[in-house]
Amino acid sequence: MLFRRKNPESKDIRKFVDILYQFEKEHPDELCPPETDPQLVVNCLCDVFLGADWYTAMPMNTKQVNTIILDNILRMHSKEFRKMVKEKQKEWRNSNAS
Repeated sequence: MLFRRKNPESKDIRKFVDILYQFEKEHPDELCPPETDPQLVVNCLCDVFLGADWYTAMPMNTKQVNTIILDNILRMHSKEFRKMVKEKQKEWRNSNAS
């Protein structure tokens, strides 16, 4: 029998749901959603696309980690991004070959 490891719950997605719920309770007639901290957005997207247990072992600042998160997500889910990266790599090789 195979055992599957349960995916950990995303604390950031839980936090976002709590924010939405609280906002709805406090502003039932509001047509627009609440503002969201950009870092919470990045963290939620990371949890969805890379997994709630994703991490980097390198000691970097938050903005550097965000770059890695974006790069990983785009490499996995954007054909356009992969094509552009390939073009730049070819351009770089050609410029260094001269």
